[in-house]
Amino acid sequence: MNDTVRRLFARRPFLAFVWTSVALVLLLSLISNSGTGRVAIIAVLVAWVFVPFALSRYLSYRKQVARNRRITEAERMRTAKANARAALLLDSVADVESRPTDEDTCAVCLQDESIAGNWVKLKSCGHEFHENCMKEVIAHDEYDRRRRRHSDAPAVSSCPLCRSPLMKSPGGTDKDNVKYSCSSTAIVPVQPYNSTSSATIPIPAAAAALYLNV
Repeated sequence: MNDTVRRLFARRPFLAFVWTSVALVLLLSLISNSGTGRVAIIAVLVAWVFVPFALSRYLSYRKQVARNRRITEAERMRTAKANARAALLLDSVADVESRPTDEDTCAVCLQDESIAGNWVKLKSCGHEFHENCMKEVIAHDEYDRRRRRHSDAPAVSSCPLCRSPLMKSPGGTDKDNVKYSCSSTAIVPVQPYNSTSSATIPIPAAAAALYLNV
């Protein structure tokens, strides 16, 4: 019985205070039956009941604040790492320019060339954007891939305008890279309908041929 009560108090400290307050009230009631004694009993009871409750709420608040601080710090570190990787990738896939040569407006922020800051020209497609805008795009794509943990996710970011990949996937053609960058779903080959096979799903030959020729 004593072990059970001890485990209960260890899990619920508030119950320990309540039980102790009840025992203290009974003890004080036996000591004094005067009006002052009853007032003291009520005051002690109120203190022993509400002080632990307020203390537990305060401790819970402190734990929540500390947890939020850790989450914020971890998020800041992830953002800093993503920005650093974005800067390194952008240096290898784009040329930095002081002014745009073909574009008048950045397609990411929709601001014109009068906005201060360098521009970058993508080597894969030739489109031009603000340097900081492209860093944010690449960092966002990097963070989104890590959050989803998709094995089918694109290996690199793509151009915000034409969706052309900034870098080619290993061993792939330009056509394969465009498909790979625009979709996070694996492409499953569809075989034409074969009447002798019971495992295939009947698909019209024209539709299958159209799909395979895409």
